[in-house]
Amino acid sequence: MRILFASYVPHLPESTGGLQTSVDALAKALIARGHEVMVLSGLGKPLRSVILQEPLREKFAVLPLDGLGYPLARAEEPVDALPGMLAGWQPDIAVLPLGGGAQAAMTVLCLRAKVPVMLMVHNVDLRDVGTQFPEDPLLTRIANSAFTARRLETLFGISPPILPPLIDPATCVLDPAERGRGDCILLINPSISKGVEIFFRLAAARPQLRFLAVESWAISPEWRVVLHNRAAELGNVEIMGTIQDMRQVYRRTRLVLMPSSHEETWGKAATEAQLNAIPVIASARGALPETVGPGGLLVPIDQGIDPWLQALDRLTGDAHFYQATAKAALAHATREDQSVAAITQHFIVLLQDHLARAKAAGRGRDAG
Repeated sequence: MRILFASYVPHLPESTGGLQTSVDALAKALIARGHEVMVLSGLGKPLRSVILQEPLREKFAVLPLDGLGYPLARAEEPVDALPGMLAGWQPDIAVLPLGGGAQAAMTVLCLRAKVPVMLMVHNVDLRDVGTQFPEDPLLTRIANSAFTARRLETLFGISPPILPPLIDPATCVLDPAERGRGDCILLINPSISKGVEIFFRLAAARPQLRFLAVESWAISPEWRVVLHNRAAELGNVEIMGTIQDMRQVYRRTRLVLMPSSHEETWGKAATEAQLNAIPVIASARGALPETVGPGGLLVPIDQGIDPWLQALDRLTGDAHFYQATAKAALAHATREDQSVAAITQHFIVLLQDHLARAKAAGRGRDAG
C-alpha cells in the first residue's frame, strides 16, 4: 500500500504531541512491513522562517529525512499542497486526524480526488468532532480508545474500531537495569488543561520531594517565564524544554502525574511511564481510567487538592505498595494486544478492509 498521513499541524521534531509521535511510529512500522509512506504536515514558526526566506516554487518542501526514516513534506498551507501531492504521489489511502475546518477541507479534497480516507479520531472536542461527514464509501473512522469510541457512538450513533496509539519503544523504554532509579514526580506538558496548578500545589505541599515538568506543546515566552519563576520560588521544581528522547526523562522519574482537566482520549505519557514500570497518578476522567488501569491511582478532578496529596503520599510513602503498583503498571502496558506487532497488524487489516470496501463500491485504486 501507498499511505499518506496528512495534517495541518507541524510534525516532529517541531512538535512532539501524541498525534505526531503516533504517526511517526505507525509510519516506521508500516515501512518495515514493506509499505510506502509519505507524511504531509504544516510548518511551525522556526522552520517557516528558514524555508520561506525565498519563495517556494512548489506548494510544499520535502525536507531531508533528518533520521525520521520516511519522506516528510512540510507545507506553509497543507490544504494548498494536498491536491498536488494526491495527483503526483497517488496514494492508495490517506490517513487524517479528525479536526477543525482546515483538516475537514483536507478530507474533502481527498474524497473529491477519489482517494479513500481513514479519519483518526484522537480527541472529542466538539469543535473538532463537529466536523463530521455523511457516510461515504470512501470514508471510515478509527478511534484511539474505548472512551473515544463510546463518545462517537453517543454523539453520532457510529461505532468505529479501536486502534490504540502505537508507541515506539526505542523512543521511551529504558533497559531493565536502568529502571527504578528515578526520584522525580513528572508532569508532561505544564499547561492549565494538563493540571499544572495541581502539580505546583503538590510541590509546595511536599518540599522534600523533587518535581519535574517537561514541555511538549509550543508555549509562549511569557508562559515559560511564569513556569520558571514559580519553579524557582519553590526550589524543588525543575522545568525542562521539549526533548526527543524521553528515556532521558524516564531515567529520572519515580511517578508520573496526570491531573488533566481535559478529557484525554488516551494519555501517551501514562503508557510510556508504565512501559518503564513507573506508576501513574491521574484524573479519573476521559480515557485515563482505561489507560492507567491497575498501574496507578485515579483521583477525582473536582474534589480539591487533598485526594491528590493522599495518592502521592501513598505511592511515595509505602514501598511495598509502590513496588506492587509498578509491577502492575509494567504488566498492563505490555499486554499482547498493545504490542507494536499487534497494533501494526491491526492497522494494516483496517486499511486493507477499507480499501476493499471502497473498491467494491467502484471507487479507489488497487493496492498491494
